[in-house]
Amino acid sequence: MIRAAMPDDMIQLVELGRAFNLEAGYGDMVPFDEQSFGHTLACLGTAKLLLVVETDAGIVGMGAADVAPSICNHAVKIGREAFWYVLPEHRKGVGRKLLDALECAAKNYGATFFDVVAEDGKRAEALARIYRAAGYSPTERTFRKEL
Repeated sequence: MIRAAMPDDMIQLVELGRAFNLEAGYGDMVPFDEQSFGHTLACLGTAKLLLVVETDAGIVGMGAADVAPSICNHAVKIGREAFWYVLPEHRKGVGRKLLDALECAAKNYGATFFDVVAEDGKRAEALARIYRAAGYSPTERTFRKEL
């Protein structure tokens, strides 16, 4: 079941965030900070853009989005996947359902477009396949430099 996150979910979501940070390849660049991630969760949850995947095993996944006006035309709102993560042993088919639910939440918030990211981490190619199958096409590449 995919549902909106509730305050009681936050402890489990912080632990999923820690796993996401490592698997996405951020761990070496950006150390995980529980307080920061908890604050992010609270903000996205208030906007109803934070979702959880719950099974008999408990919360096994999460996803969040934000929605903001386009910088070139404020009448056009763009939803952006902030993160989505499902524990590896629960991924078969659940990830795509979570992505669909995030799109729906962003659309309900007024988004006309939805952007997703495939980090250059361990799952970049798998994510790219999921995105293409869901109708996404590449629009830009992001580069990062440590200052």
